[in-house]
Amino acid sequence: AGELLKGITILQRPIIAIGLVVKSVNGIAQYGLATFLPLYLISYGYSKTEWLHMWSSVFLVAIFANLFFGFFGDKFGWRKTIMWVGGFGYAVVLLLVWAVPQLLGHNFYVMAFVLCLCGVTMAGYVPLSALFPMLAPDSKGAAMSVLNLGAGLGAFIAPAITALFYSSLGAGGVLGIYAGLYVLSGVLTPFLKTPEELRQQVALQNERA
Repeated sequence: AGELLKGITILQRPIIAIGLVVKSVNGIAQYGLATFLPLYLISYGYSKTEWLHMWSSVFLVAIFANLFFGFFGDKFGWRKTIMWVGGFGYAVVLLLVWAVPQLLGHNFYVMAFVLCLCGVTMAGYVPLSALFPMLAPDSKGAAMSVLNLGAGLGAFIAPAITALFYSSLGAGGVLGIYAGLYVLSGVLTPFLKTPEELRQQVALQNERA
């Protein structure tokens, strides 16, 4: 009961709450695209077989991208990787997912390439799993529980957005909402600072004062 309570009360910490939002956004496209994108692509002449080939390629690319961004994040910075690749990068790719059929119609190879970029940018969130427990070093288990909660929320939110907005806004509208959420994720990511970093920031401000 005590651990369960800790998992709930840790959400009162603003940084953990922000992290929950970022993690929830992380999986939205992964869980959401499959709920409407086949219908959108079929309307431009793509076959179901082509869709299945493209969608499976996304996750094949993601496997190798996950490995790459684990190392890349250590060099470039965890937050920078999450923000630029996972947040802003994914937002741009989602807009391309909408634009390619609009501009090129049925073009399997270009569409497959753009969807594979989803696998790349999806992997931009890999450092979040390493960063999250460091946001609450005194409650690492509870922090990881919140991380898992975010993954579950993403799986719920994504199809809910499709259900609420696809009929009225179409694929472009839903992809626009998804892209906006990824931009929000990118904006929030710099605030995910560890207690040690926050203490150093306060000390630096005091020195300047």
